[in-house]
Amino acid sequence: MEQDFFNNLASGKINHAYLINTSDDNFIKKVIESLEIHPNELLTIEDNKIETIRQAKNQLFKKPLIGKWKAMIIRSTELLTAPAQNSLLKILEEPPIYVVIFLFTEKEDMVLPTIKSRCQKIDVRKVVEYDFSGLEELRNKTTLEKFKFAQDQAENGDLDKLLDLWIMYFHQKMLNGEKVVEQITKISEAKRRLGTNASKRLLLENILVEF
Repeated sequence: MEQDFFNNLASGKINHAYLINTSDDNFIKKVIESLEIHPNELLTIEDNKIETIRQAKNQLFKKPLIGKWKAMIIRSTELLTAPAQNSLLKILEEPPIYVVIFLFTEKEDMVLPTIKSRCQKIDVRKVVEYDFSGLEELRNKTTLEKFKFAQDQAENGDLDKLLDLWIMYFHQKMLNGEKVVEQITKISEAKRRLGTNASKRLLLENILVEF
């Protein structure tokens, strides 16, 4: 989602309001660069006062003199006072067509639900490098060893996370040209059935036969 967000900004496919779960300066800088907006048309809110939001509204409702967009960035939306958030809500309810608003926050639960409902949520997650060496080793085990692994995981493991990891592993294999569609299909079906009365051990064994 994060890369799609930047691609859309660069191509002009822009929504009027975004709620982004980070306050990282480098990320904010990347947003500004992707939007390609003139500095004179960019408002950055650093404090939490209602007067600041009201002043920003007056500026935002004047058409841009340079370029296509006017933008407002609020770095720590959760710090806005309740009156300031309500004032912000009035902007979000009927924004001019040339306005785009970026609300950054580390604490989304402190932002008014009515504000969140009017924004597109951008979930910024750190890239995690997964170590798949254990899965490579599992693929080389005997059927008996695989079934022992299935029994142990069915009794003590977090199967939802395990199956997510397996899906990522086989997606990577597919990108590398391996024919693993059957494995991915089996794992996805097993995830779907985790909440049913199906035997967890048998679900895992069915996958591991073709692992």
